[in-house]
Amino acid sequence: MGKLKDWADSNSQFITIEDGESLEIVYKGWKNVPNRFDTDKETIRYIFLVDGQEKYWENGSGRTARFFDEVKEGEPVKITRKGEGQKTQYELELLIK
Repeated sequence: MGKLKDWADSNSQFITIEDGESLEIVYKGWKNVPNRFDTDKETIRYIFLVDGQEKYWENGSGRTARFFDEVKEGEPVKITRKGEGQKTQYELELLIK
């Protein structure tokens, strides 16, 4: 990673996952928030602990909601991004350590 990317990632309140990248992070909960792209709708903001900082991931997928409905706060999860743009898919895995 370059210094500017490191700076941007550490100063962002949102997690960023590149195509083919995986993140292992601790789930801290969720809340409903207005959708940033369509303010008449709501989306889910998932909250994670990343390197000691609280970071967010907004995702309106029903599949993702069903996965996190079974995850308890404090449990580690792995999120892997596959694809870009409209073809992005996420693989979700509960990590039992």
